[in-house]
Amino acid sequence: MHACSFTMDEEINLLKEMRNLYARKKEILIKNEISKLSDIDKLILENIESIKKINLSIKNEESKKLIKEIYALNQTNMELINHGILMADKKFNIILKSVTPKSINYTKYGKIQHTEMSTIIQDV
Repeated sequence: MHACSFTMDEEINLLKEMRNLYARKKEILIKNEISKLSDIDKLILENIESIKKINLSIKNEESKKLIKEIYALNQTNMELINHGILMADKKFNIILKSVTPKSINYTKYGKIQHTEMSTIIQDV
């Protein structure tokens, strides 16, 4: 792949855009706006493709700082996604438990009536 010639300012602008996209994704995840997630992911992928086309010099401090921020935001986003998966699983289990009949309380004739055993049966 041929690398394009970008100025340092253009490189920094691409990195700033990537940082902003990851920050927007974080907000989307926090607000649980799942319908917007695919749109932001598409923009992130487009930005990644643009970054691939340049030779990142990463020699200046601002580029290094931006890359660290992007990495930290990406880590946070992954943790938010994992947390969302755990919460969805818990909600699913709660719903499942609430709609599933308790099989120990039912027979093929209906609900079991719990009655006290007579002392004669207890003695046997």
